[in-house]
Amino acid sequence: MGSASALEPLVCMHYAPESYVQVPSPLDCTIANTMTPAAKATPLELAIFQDNTINYRTNGTLCKVVKQVTTFSVNIFGARFQESSSKQLPVPTEACANMVKFQECEFGDLHHRAGIFKTENAHTINWPSAFNIFAGTQVVETTNCFMMPTSVYSRFGSETPSSPAGSLVGCRFSDGSCTTRGGATFIWTPTQEQCRFVFWKKLRGVQSGRIWLSEDKEFALSFLPNNSRIADCGRKIVVTDQGYGIVPPSRTKRQAEGLNELTNFVTSNQLAAQLLANEEAVLESASKLVKFGYKNLCHASNSQRAMVLSAVVSDPTMAARKLTGKDQIRAKFLGEGFLAIKTCSVIPKGLYEFIPFKETCHSKPSIRATTPTNTTIVTFVDLTTRIITNRAHPVDCNLIANFEYMVNGTLFSLNPFTLEIKTHPDFRARQISETPAFQNPIGEETPLIFHNLIIGSLSENMPESHYNEIWEAMQGSPDPRRSRA
Repeated sequence: MGSASALEPLVCMHYAPESYVQVPSPLDCTIANTMTPAAKATPLELAIFQDNTINYRTNGTLCKVVKQVTTFSVNIFGARFQESSSKQLPVPTEACANMVKFQECEFGDLHHRAGIFKTENAHTINWPSAFNIFAGTQVVETTNCFMMPTSVYSRFGSETPSSPAGSLVGCRFSDGSCTTRGGATFIWTPTQEQCRFVFWKKLRGVQSGRIWLSEDKEFALSFLPNNSRIADCGRKIVVTDQGYGIVPPSRTKRQAEGLNELTNFVTSNQLAAQLLANEEAVLESASKLVKFGYKNLCHASNSQRAMVLSAVVSDPTMAARKLTGKDQIRAKFLGEGFLAIKTCSVIPKGLYEFIPFKETCHSKPSIRATTPTNTTIVTFVDLTTRIITNRAHPVDCNLIANFEYMVNGTLFSLNPFTLEIKTHPDFRARQISETPAFQNPIGEETPLIFHNLIIGSLSENMPESHYNEIWEAMQGSPDPRRSRA
């Protein structure tokens, strides 16, 4: 079989932890027009908090009991027939806790093998001898227990946890345990209280009217004294129009200094008037700067939003990868600016290979992947996203050309019939001439306010991948892909 060493295929399970994020709504640039000429600019340092989009991780355990049944027989001509099936048996929470505590179950001791604990009851078929072919159909049944350390994730505001080892729909994170619809049981230790807002950073800036602009003019917020306030984890937080939380500095009364302690004390009324006039001019200039800076930042952020929204609609996976800088994720656009994002796992080198086309050809190359349980999965791979998929349409073999794909800036060419892989050392791509549409690629030189409204939260939402875990968890579970032992 051909080598696929240059490619890193990804497996994305349907029950992997999923994060939902939204492209920010357009900022209201007309807020700047509400600033009156009399509005003064005041230096103000803010402690700024973001929405809590963090996936909280806690250690957990998955327990499964799988019963395998095989019926077999031999006909009068000596031909063998066998049919096997497996199903999960319900695992009570107490039984799962005992498996963790004692490393045993009612079907035997649990032995540690490649990251999973399991009983080793062999499923042996004793075929009838030539002198006993009239024994009829026989049945062999074997039951094994599986226990696997895993991770359980939760997010603020959601009681439904998630795990790469299986679906936890209908479970409550605060319960600390759950038996799934398939009969498997998860147990975990719930984390402590979570806050709606998490601290981001402190920034110095200037406030004029309802607008606050950072010193570097890359971040702006708008809020009024009557904006909603919430008590969150012992803090009193003001929620800005953009959805951030802020904690303004507490104002302390200045103590009046004694006249005897003052130096260069001036009593001239004329000088005081001049100083006051200069101060008014500076404050008026700063106020105009705040208004101008907010407008520029607002329009830049809205333009960036339009570009990102167009990208996520046309190709959500590649857009999400560009935004987050993570290339092991899959995304789906749900409409109204919402993206559903899942983390995928790389199939380790040596556990996959391309399969040559013979009588039938498809729109994607065929690949065989080997799971940790030594079961092989025959499917296809999308060379653009590197995600394995069972969706590929038949194509006339006479029309099939070599499949091309990029890895780290190198162009590879795969012959789907011989599986020969070639590189193109002379490959040189022409740069697209710089036009307004390409001057600001997604995620590069992004206005800071836009960056923290979407990109920062996206990055925080990505739990780590677990290749072995997601395959081991499929013991006894039906798999829609084609497989063979």
